[in-house]
Amino acid sequence: MQQEAAGLPFVGPRIRVPTDWVDVNGHMNATHYTLVIYAAHVRFTDLMGLGDEYVHASGCGKAVVESHMSYEREVSGGDELRTRSWLLAVDAKRLRRAVAGTVARASAGPGSGASAGGKSCPRRGTAPAAGQ
Repeated sequence: MQQEAAGLPFVGPRIRVPTDWVDVNGHMNATHYTLVIYAAHVRFTDLMGLGDEYVHASGCGKAVVESHMSYEREVSGGDELRTRSWLLAVDAKRLRRAVAGTVARASAGPGSGASAGGKSCPRRGTAPAAGQ
């Protein structure tokens, strides 16, 4: 039987997106989203006493067996990320958690809704206007 867990989220430290995480389109590369979420997972399990010390002392490891990620807005270099983690449920073998990331804009430059360089990209099947 699964036991429901309740409580406030664990709020992770602020992370300023370095420019080497930014791709050719001026947005944080998808690879780095996964690294940010994994770092939040490590900090969260450490807080619960299930970090590396637990693994070494108990001989019991942990593994992520399922993950889902939704990208709701673009993130640019210099933007500040913050993660929040919730413990949703626990049973004898599993721990369910949720992580949400929020972003504070460093500027209204690239990543604020416009494509790289602030230009609008043409829709598929249309040619760019002269001078673009």
